[in-house]
Amino acid sequence: MIEPLFKIRNQGYFGFINNKGEIAIEPQYIYAEAFHNGFSRVRLNDRLVHLDNQGRLLVKKLYQYVGNYECGYAPVQLVRYWGYIDQKGNQFTQIQYDEAQEFSENLACVRLEGKVGYINNEGTLLFSPRFNEGNSFKNGLASVITDENVPAYINQRGDIIFSNNYEFNGAFYSDLAVIANDNHWGLIDKSGKTIISPQFDITEDLNELKFSQDLLPASKDGLFGFIDLSGKLVIPHQFEFASKFSDGYASFHNDEGIFGFINKEGKIAIEPTYEEVGEFVNGYAPISLNEKWGYIDKQGNMIVKPVFDMATSFENGLAMIEIKGNMAYINSKFDVIWQEE
Repeated sequence: MIEPLFKIRNQGYFGFINNKGEIAIEPQYIYAEAFHNGFSRVRLNDRLVHLDNQGRLLVKKLYQYVGNYECGYAPVQLVRYWGYIDQKGNQFTQIQYDEAQEFSENLACVRLEGKVGYINNEGTLLFSPRFNEGNSFKNGLASVITDENVPAYINQRGDIIFSNNYEFNGAFYSDLAVIANDNHWGLIDKSGKTIISPQFDITEDLNELKFSQDLLPASKDGLFGFIDLSGKLVIPHQFEFASKFSDGYASFHNDEGIFGFINKEGKIAIEPTYEEVGEFVNGYAPISLNEKWGYIDKQGNMIVKPVFDMATSFENGLAMIEIKGNMAYINSKFDVIWQEE
């Protein structure tokens, strides 16, 4: 298992620590991203370059663009064309595609001579590119636009499973996918059957609409409720705003913009009290009062009084905070284990 690393900043440069607060990669980059699948992306000579968790740069070539690693490969752009590299920075495919998406389920969508097709994790085209548009595979299906401009879903052989007339066809992150028409969204199943016709307000990027803990927030006529994996409305539309569920709680705010939390039965677990909140993780959530941040537990007890300029939810055992403009990290005991000098 790859040890998680956490981005730090010191004197304007970025590096990484481990979960004990020990320096793993010295701060030296003017730009760095969080690690994803074992790699960060940092800026070198005004180009993005992959950095592994040992601090090694993959710079066999300087590409115009490098994407994230998924399924062991990353898309790269050289001049105007695209291809893929492996986790050692070696070229995995020819640099020949007009477009190249990140891998998903060991397949990647590519555009060649104006049409879209898919390659497998051996770099082989599954079928001759023939679609006008294509998206990543999720749960064995991918949404495409056919050469006749018809929205459809295909299987991994390129067979059309079903088509429809929706303006937006999302990914099957579960057995349901988001579809949309006329600024409203609904759900379809993997047979193409409409489970919920488009009726919910579009309040965020449709690609970000995903079930979390088997529930999905849905707004109708300006009020949020939640639907379950069958498409049933299990928490009625009643909240001015509601977030996704995490650790059994979802945040909501009232008509005055004050935040609290509900449980999965839709009952108020923590009364609206806070200016801003983050997600619960491992029993704790960051909250803001009087423009300062602290932490509460799931009973609403104040575990750390609001004294920080900023605070995040915990991830891999650490949370990032800001103290008088300086970045810092705390552990699950709320001890500061690293702080910017």
